Amino acid sequence: MILTGKDIHMIREVYRFSCEEFGRRIGVSGSYITMMERGARPVSEEVRRKVKYEFDLTVEKLKSIIDTYNEYSL
Repeated sequence: MILTGKDIHMIREVYRFSCEEFGRRIGVSGSYITMMERGARPVSEEVRRKVKYEFDLTVEKLKSIIDTYNEYSL
């Protein structure tokens, strides 16, 4: 499963984490989360692996997160 910066942003928002909190959970800085979300840094394979593990992420769960984000974002 490929995760983009936009996916990282949607996951973080749905779980209601700040960039710092999200980063702490996967072992990177909050500023690095911001850079990935904005496309200034790529989402590395290690970050993808950590996000998948930390949030028990499957394709189905990611689709549900995206749907929830789209439903509630303005």
